Amino acid sequence: MPVFALQLKADLEGVSSINTTGRYCLDLSKDGEGKKGIYIDQSDEVEMADSRGTCHLQVKLPGMTKPANLVILETLSYTAGDSGNFKTVARIEARGLDVDAWQAREDFVVVSEGGKRFENADLGEGDYTEYDEEHDQAVSVLEIETKVVVVRDLKKK
Repeated sequence: MPVFALQLKADLEGVSSINTTGRYCLDLSKDGEGKKGIYIDQSDEVEMADSRGTCHLQVKLPGMTKPANLVILETLSYTAGDSGNFKTVARIEARGLDVDAWQAREDFVVVSEGGKRFENADLGEGDYTEYDEEHDQAVSVLEIETKVVVVRDLKKK
């Protein structure tokens, strides 16, 4: 089963960390058929068809005979030390389809160097700016990029 790493790259100014809420917007595909803008949420628990376990998202694309299951394995913070570099912010196991891309949307918490939390930060516009009044500090997340990297596929051993 492939594991897909959702990676983020941004230039941070006045930011100590960017944390995810566990919700991601994905583009999925299987054998040339695809769907864009599908949300997976770590707080959702779905019973898997024909299985005893649960997953975070179950989806059936055109041409599929049975639904695919996606599980968020872990989420990670993007910190000031990661600024300017790609870093994995989530790993997702996908059974039955591929994760082609993901979009940063409003599902982030930006924490200033002073500790102020900006909830529901929308990173989807490419740049995010705020102001931490308590610490008299500009907060910027600039040049935002995302990509998906396959980190493991047990079928290809």
